[in-house]
Amino acid sequence: MLIAQISDLHITTEDASAWSVDTSATLRRAVEVLNSMEPRPDCVLATGDLVDNGTDAEYKILFTILEALELPLYILPGNHDDAALLRMHLHLHGYLRADEAGHLGAVIDSHRVRLVLVDTTDASRHDGVFPLARAEWLDRVLRSQPDRPTLVAMHHPPFATGIWWMDAIGIEATDRARFEAVVRAHPQVVQVVAGHIHRSISRSWGSTMLTVCPSTAHQVGLSLGRDAPALMTLEPPSLQLHLFTADGFVTNTRPLDIPGVFDISSRVGDWEAVKRRFERGGPFKKNESMF
Repeated sequence: MLIAQISDLHITTEDASAWSVDTSATLRRAVEVLNSMEPRPDCVLATGDLVDNGTDAEYKILFTILEALELPLYILPGNHDDAALLRMHLHLHGYLRADEAGHLGAVIDSHRVRLVLVDTTDASRHDGVFPLARAEWLDRVLRSQPDRPTLVAMHHPPFATGIWWMDAIGIEATDRARFEAVVRAHPQVVQVVAGHIHRSISRSWGSTMLTVCPSTAHQVGLSLGRDAPALMTLEPPSLQLHLFTADGFVTNTRPLDIPGVFDISSRVGDWEAVKRRFERGGPFKKNESMF
C-alpha cells in the first residue's frame, strides 16, 4: 500500500500569500504531482493547517483546488483551521465525525493498512492537546483490531523535535506521554505521521516509526538549540510517501519540483543487460561495468 501525505497547506485568499509563498499555486502543483504518480498512491492524508486563517473564503479556495485530486483524500484539522467551518465543508465526507467535545476523529478500514485519524487541536489554542478522553477513544479503536497493521495520523507531532519555538506550540509533555503510552500498548501501530513542524523529521518508539511531513508551502528553518533563531525558509515545498510492504513502512520525502532528472537507461550502452544484472543481485564486483 502506498500512502501520500501532504501537510500545512496554509491556503490564503487570492490577495494574500503565506511567508512570500503562493500557497494555492503550490497546492495545485501538489495535486498535479499526486495525480501523475506511478504507481498511484492508494490515498492521500492531509494532516492539518489546511488554510492559514480559518476563514470560509480560504476553505472555498482549498476545496476548489482539491476537487482536481483523483485519489481518495482524508483530512485532519490543524491549529490554523476552524473545526466548525471545516466540518461544514466536509459534510459529504462521512469518515470524519465529531464527538461531544468536538474531537474530529476517524477510522478508515477500507485499505490494507488501517488508518486512524486523531485530532490534536483545541479551538482556543495553537499548541496541541491529547486529553484523557481522546486517549481512551484511541485505545478503544486500537483494541478493536489488535492484529491489523495501523497508521495513526495527527497534526501536532507527539514528540519534541529540538526546534524550540515550534516545540513550544506542540503537544505538552504530559499529553505526549499519554499518547506514547497508548501507542506502545498496541504494537500493531506501525507508523505515526504528523505535520505542524514544516520539516521532514523522524524518530522511533520501539518498532513504531514516527515521521513529520514537510509543508507544501514554506518550511521551518532547522534551528536547533535554545538560543537558535526562529526561522521560516523557502526550502522546496514537499510531500511524503509512505510505502507499506511485508517488512513495514518506508517513508520518502519528495519535493514538488525537481531541478534535474537523468534517466540512467539513456546513458548506458546496453541497459537491458545492466537491468538483468541488477535483478540477479549481488555481489557486484568493482571490475564489473555498470554505468
